[in-house]
Amino acid sequence: LKLEVKTLPDPVCEPCMAGKMHANPFPSSEWHASCPIKLMHTDVHQLPYRTFTVHHYWAMFIDDYSWYHFVLPMHTKFDLFAAFKEFKAYAENQSEWRIKTLRDNKGGEYMSQAMLDF
Repeated sequence: LKLEVKTLPDPVCEPCMAGKMHANPFPSSEWHASCPIKLMHTDVHQLPYRTFTVHHYWAMFIDDYSWYHFVLPMHTKFDLFAAFKEFKAYAENQSEWRIKTLRDNKGGEYMSQAMLDF
């Protein structure tokens, strides 16, 4: 007995596809910082539990040159701009360098008007 096999493409539901689309990952970069804090990577995460100081989020800043991690707790995501200013002042005062580039995951946390104006 010989069976005929037909391969049919799955039907494509355009609204379903659009609703589940994700941003493509960043291409790997060949450029790396040549000195401390010149290029900083950053992201915001929600804590899985409530701290005794009632912090619900934390901002992480990673130096591309040394891979040193800085973590700042925040009560809300709206505290991100203040956390960044605090981190920037600390990092630049502790070194002779200045932050030139802040690279995030395009999650939107750094798109506040105050941050864009800074």
